[in-house]
Amino acid sequence: MLFKEITGHNDIKTRLINGINSGRFGHAQLFAGPEGNGALALAIAYAQYVNCKGDKTDDACGTCSSCVKYNKLVHPDLHFIFPHQSYKSGSREKERNALLIKWRDLMSKNPYISENSWYSFIGMDNKQGLINKDDSVDIIKALSMKSFEAEYKVMVIWLPERMNDTAANKILKLLEEPPEKTLFILVTNSQDRIIKTITSRTQITKIPAIKRSDIIGSLINKHSVDSETAEEIAKYSNGNFAKAIEAKNNWGHEDEHLDHFRNLLRYCWGRKIIEISSWVEDTATRGREDIKQLLLRGSQIIRENIMQTVDCDEISFTTPYEKAFIEKFHVFVKPENISDAYDILNQAYIDIARNANVKIVLTDMSFKLAALFFPRNKG
Repeated sequence: MLFKEITGHNDIKTRLINGINSGRFGHAQLFAGPEGNGALALAIAYAQYVNCKGDKTDDACGTCSSCVKYNKLVHPDLHFIFPHQSYKSGSREKERNALLIKWRDLMSKNPYISENSWYSFIGMDNKQGLINKDDSVDIIKALSMKSFEAEYKVMVIWLPERMNDTAANKILKLLEEPPEKTLFILVTNSQDRIIKTITSRTQITKIPAIKRSDIIGSLINKHSVDSETAEEIAKYSNGNFAKAIEAKNNWGHEDEHLDHFRNLLRYCWGRKIIEISSWVEDTATRGREDIKQLLLRGSQIIRENIMQTVDCDEISFTTPYEKAFIEKFHVFVKPENISDAYDILNQAYIDIARNANVKIVLTDMSFKLAALFFPRNKG
């Protein structure tokens, strides 16, 4: 991965490169910012630049033996840790290697992956991703060995907020006093969810959302999207390039999460108890991560409805498919109930994430939304 292949963030790229060239960079880096900001791609480009053996004035050469291996994510001194479901007893190493192959496959297709797209790609169902103590053992083992051929051994930890306390505490000493020529790069979407003893040992680089103009340029020049559609997608994605890529492939087409959430609202409007119960039963069969994404999608939809209600089109981020629904439903979303709607959906999201009973959570949420948006007439 070369810096020039990454959308936007030219000022951050320059700052990172200058730090490497001057020799002033920390052995433990934390790249922090919102999902879809390209931080993971920047981490790989950063590591590749550090170990490039060719001419690297303002980017890695891309052709030396080190760069060739980095481009395929198979360099023996480049290591990855990422959230996953628990390995089965007795087959941990085999499963770990199989996951690494899938990781490289997905990253080669799209380095702007989201947590949910990763879980979907590896077929995770109800269990949520975790980085556990065994992963910390892998980190210690990999970094205790001498480097095979690179100047720096690099450990990229994607989503360290998914580390449990045991795993995090196990690598604290290594983070503080790593072997010589060792580089940690942690990539997070939720810095505030990482334990403080980890963040205090890192040099933090904030990676903001990508500028709309940069997303437009990339969609036009690299993805052959016409300028009008590129502008609409860039506005809709709101700085999230992973979302922009997904939207590019489905622009104007059906939206499964929207359709499913819309069905619930229709049942709530008609106070159709049997249909609501059936909706809950059906939704409960999905994996927890998919349900969480559905709830996030619901929050987005509610937001776009209030934007329509108060006539704030400039900060509205909708697809053409959404607009048809919003034009009819937005009259029910008002300034006086929007806060409660967010609270209801957010609490459901938190409860699902904490492994609460899915059916109870969704039933409670559904009836609260019905009472909020479609109250019975008094008298």
